[in-house]
Amino acid sequence: MCSSDLAAFRELIDFRRAAIVGFSALPTCALSAYFYTRLSGPGVSLVLGLMLVALVPARHALAKVEKRFSNPMLAACGVGYGALVGGTSGTGVLLIAILLAAGLQARAVIATDAATTFLIGIAKTVVFQGAGAMPLSSWIMALVIGVAVTPGAFIARRIGDRIDAKSHLAILDGVVVFGGMLLAYQGAREMWG
Repeated sequence: MCSSDLAAFRELIDFRRAAIVGFSALPTCALSAYFYTRLSGPGVSLVLGLMLVALVPARHALAKVEKRFSNPMLAACGVGYGALVGGTSGTGVLLIAILLAAGLQARAVIATDAATTFLIGIAKTVVFQGAGAMPLSSWIMALVIGVAVTPGAFIARRIGDRIDAKSHLAILDGVVVFGGMLLAYQGAREMWG
């Protein structure tokens, strides 16, 4: 999905912030991706989900005092994001929350998320392939999914062009909260049955 988002939103990418988060996340992403090939952790999903839900009101509180993540804070978030994204699935909403807290707005969040996710995806793929965790069937499934979601990025672009930034932000907040609740639920269900 991120490659089609890259194509649809390419002129809106904040390359500086994508590089800060992406390159900060690479080492911890590679390390956690390697460990992911060795173990799994529903507790991580639970904690991550609850953290995501908490990030939305935290971002609103920062906005009220007109504070945004500085570049060092963005890099620190990138390190943490890398550790999570390398070893878990469904953590993309965390990156959206980080980019929103850094001050990006509306479609620039989607574009910068796509650029960062593309970089991180390459790193994870290299690690998974090197660990023997990417059989041919995974490559085929990735190709099928990529082709299937490509039109969605361009439809999202057209919708994004027609709604105001405040509405777009509310939608992104909703996605972050929903994704966080879903992750927390999945983690709790796996832990406690």
